[in-house]
Amino acid sequence: MRLFIFDMGGVVAQNVHCVGHMAQALGLTVEEFFLAAGGRSGSTYNGGDVRAIQEGRCTAAEFWLRLEGRSRDLFPQRAVRLRRDGEGKPVDLWGTFFNPQRDSAVVALVGELRDRGYRVVCGTNTLPAHYEKHRALGDYDIFDGVYASHRIGVAKPDGEFWGLILKAEGVPPSEAFFIDDLEENVVAARALGLGAHRFVSAEDIRKKLETLGCVDPLRPYVKGSAG
Repeated sequence: MRLFIFDMGGVVAQNVHCVGHMAQALGLTVEEFFLAAGGRSGSTYNGGDVRAIQEGRCTAAEFWLRLEGRSRDLFPQRAVRLRRDGEGKPVDLWGTFFNPQRDSAVVALVGELRDRGYRVVCGTNTLPAHYEKHRALGDYDIFDGVYASHRIGVAKPDGEFWGLILKAEGVPPSEAFFIDDLEENVVAARALGLGAHRFVSAEDIRKKLETLGCVDPLRPYVKGSAG
């Protein structure tokens, strides 16, 4: 194994889900939020403008203006009215309600892998406000490189996401290992020939890496905590 690819939200950082808070602030249910964002009934981050903003195909302002417009058609009695800033642009709620917290045990594990000579990068589905918040907090500083969906133009579980990373890193799928909290992304990575494991906890992923001989089983496990 030469390369490890860690997801950010739900793996390195917790407390990352903000759609419920945004929907409530707009007077919508979560499902109504995704519908107003151009998704289908029951869809989540993989549809409509939520997917588009994660792949850099629309700006935050475009996202919110489109959502506001659709809400008038879908929910005329409860149409969304966005707050504007001093320049008249819609306030980006993606940043307002986003407060990620690092899992110290996962951070330590990333450091241990790098200490052992492995290259460790972040492969994340994200959007501008979240990316900038993580960057300001130094969450990406623990990695050798960062591949953010809105910057590379493609998001998981599209196979091109991993293809771009592997090409940039010069590593074949058989020598890369991917860690993510979503099963659909893990399945997609495995289909391309990468090793992959669904993240449940830092302790669980450490045990998996021990079986691969990538970390020292004698090294004490540090229980995760936000920080």
